[in-house]
Amino acid sequence: MASLAPHSLCQRAAAKPFTPIRSFTTLLALGGAAHAAGSPELYSIAELDASAAHTLESILRPLFTAFTLLYIIRITMTWYPSIDGTKLPWLLAYAPTEPILKVTRNVIPLVGGVDVTPIVWVGLISFFNEILLGPQGILMLIQRESGGF
Repeated sequence: MASLAPHSLCQRAAAKPFTPIRSFTTLLALGGAAHAAGSPELYSIAELDASAAHTLESILRPLFTAFTLLYIIRITMTWYPSIDGTKLPWLLAYAPTEPILKVTRNVIPLVGGVDVTPIVWVGLISFFNEILLGPQGILMLIQRESGGF
């Protein structure tokens, strides 16, 4: 089978009307075609097996939990502007979260003089936790469908 360039597959996919099912299968087809052509840019979710999904879950679940806790601490730190984030014990929450919050503050301005970026990150982490690791999350469904774990 002759391999097609990813851009020609995208053009062909764009010519058809949008439907969620067709778009998902197109994504899987694009990932498979790119993988068969030796292109590392696109990968298919279908290539993920139960053990890989379990490994991802075992990494992401504690990471999401730890960062949610750190951002909740950062939310309380915004209530007290006199807290010095460069001194212990506040440094434990400040150091891992500040690089991410600094970039986010460039996109989301202060609201009424209050920094809402930690709240945004708690919401984003919660969203990704539910989409990936919730009872109907992608990684859980892959594990269940593959009959593993």
